[in-house]
Amino acid sequence: MPQAPPPVIATPPSGHRPLRRFRHHLELKLVALILALAFAYNCLAIVFYQRQMNQDMLTKAHLIAAAIDANVVADFQGTAADMESPTYHRLLNQLIAIKSLYDDIRYIYIMGKNPDGSVFFYLDNTPIDDADFDPPGLVYDEATPAFRAAVETDDELLEGPTKDQWGYWFTAMVPIRDPQDGHIVASLGIDIAVST
Repeated sequence: MPQAPPPVIATPPSGHRPLRRFRHHLELKLVALILALAFAYNCLAIVFYQRQMNQDMLTKAHLIAAAIDANVVADFQGTAADMESPTYHRLLNQLIAIKSLYDDIRYIYIMGKNPDGSVFFYLDNTPIDDADFDPPGLVYDEATPAFRAAVETDDELLEGPTKDQWGYWFTAMVPIRDPQDGHIVASLGIDIAVST
């Protein structure tokens, strides 16, 4: 019986390995490019969202500040004596009512400045019988340097997230102006919880 020829083992031409290697590198580069583009898109979306949120917060702060009677605030002393005034209670109820219109806002407050550079609360939207009530004149020791500077210089402020004893917040602050002469009497701030 004739002997079978030895089996022939086919070997791929030497040109196929570099082609496979090239394809593999190309696939890795495409995956890396897709991941980089997805990351860049997400970063841009976050920046866009932050700008929208900032603009929204400033708009809300301006609208609320425009609803506040600057003459009433100008008459406050920033002391417990303010609580004796019926206008204090009307303004407090006004802030409570305004806050109820905005689900995302946790605090609305009116700030003043002391000659020593500290800032204090005239009032906020917390009812008097609430454990978190801040009496008029309470110095806000946890104010950030930017917050303090905004009250001191009557500037607008967008800040956050920052932390104080009540939580983590995004803050917008605008001056309260007398509509007659533009004189700034105080600063109005709003806080939105970071988790919102």
